[in-house]
Amino acid sequence: MYHLKKFNVTSGKYRKLFSSVAKVIDVSTDDKTNITRVYLQRPPVNSLNSHLLTEISYIMDDLEKTKCKGLVLTSNIVNIFSAGLDLTEFYKTDIQKLSNFWTTLQNTWLKLYTATFPTVALINGHSPAAGCLLALSCDYRIMLSPHYTIGFNEAKIGIPAPFWFIEVMQSIIGSRKTELSVLTGQMYKTDEALAIGLIDETAINLTEAESKVNSFFKNIIAFPGKSRSLMKKDCRDHIVQKFLLKKDEERELVIEFIMNPKTQKNIELYFKALQNKV
Repeated sequence: MYHLKKFNVTSGKYRKLFSSVAKVIDVSTDDKTNITRVYLQRPPVNSLNSHLLTEISYIMDDLEKTKCKGLVLTSNIVNIFSAGLDLTEFYKTDIQKLSNFWTTLQNTWLKLYTATFPTVALINGHSPAAGCLLALSCDYRIMLSPHYTIGFNEAKIGIPAPFWFIEVMQSIIGSRKTELSVLTGQMYKTDEALAIGLIDETAINLTEAESKVNSFFKNIIAFPGKSRSLMKKDCRDHIVQKFLLKKDEERELVIEFIMNPKTQKNIELYFKALQNKV
């Protein structure tokens, strides 16, 4: 379980928030601005398993309670923002475990997507599949250039992207670009992602990225928070309502698909291909 423990570090600038279990995330909040930075740090590639998703979920709950002024989601793993869902959660599992995992994913995404405070993804590494979803679910995206990539590559693995992944992307880059992206498993380099509107800004290094993060918050926090959160809700509510309506049905479809022997074989082949690259 995730429990918050706050204390002042030597500099006095930050209060640090730690987990009582193995640290798959690190969290710090600036005392002056009340902006929180959440660093994913689950080696080797920040793959999203039940543990990591649960930690993010608890943090989102706490930030809502403490009236957070803003969230920056980023990574402590070199060259990786998040490689997406941990496929070991799908392989040789049982229905109950898979159901629990998918429910955790659904609930965690919903909390991030509907956060009442402004959110920024500082994408400092590759961001495929559900890693891309995390970034797209934030209000603003700043990505380091030029070598990193972002997109939904599920088609190349043989696992379809959920409808709510697709609709989030559609709301950002439009239906036609999204259709081509998901059907071909397209991964976009930083400049390509900027050109189609998948991200909002690029940065050549972390110093420039942090400067742009600060500029975003300086501008958006100047506006009344209540009206801002209400407008955000209105912008995203059509996706949220459809998701809530189909949430249970979708989970059952995912379970049926993943538990199919052909899908299990595809996952096994994917793991073998990864091993051959090592």
